[in-house]
Amino acid sequence: MAGNRQRDRSPAIPGEALAHGRCHAPRDSDADRGLGISVIVFIITNMIGDPVNVLLPPETPYEQREIFREEMGFNRPLYVQ
Repeated sequence: MAGNRQRDRSPAIPGEALAHGRCHAPRDSDADRGLGISVIVFIITNMIGDPVNVLLPPETPYEQREIFREEMGFNRPLYVQ
């Protein structure tokens, strides 16, 4: 009997189940992970000390260090960085 058979209820269009609320999107997206990693690296870099000293070789002249600090925004407050 054709009437008693279960019909295939898979969506005809990919993403249709998501649009109808039958599936859930993943909670962690790549953007969330990227933001989290960026925050962790930012905190660790600033805990070590001056990021300019970490990123530039020790023999870099003072003038170049100041230019680099200005270009990268390391001279701004932490909440702006």
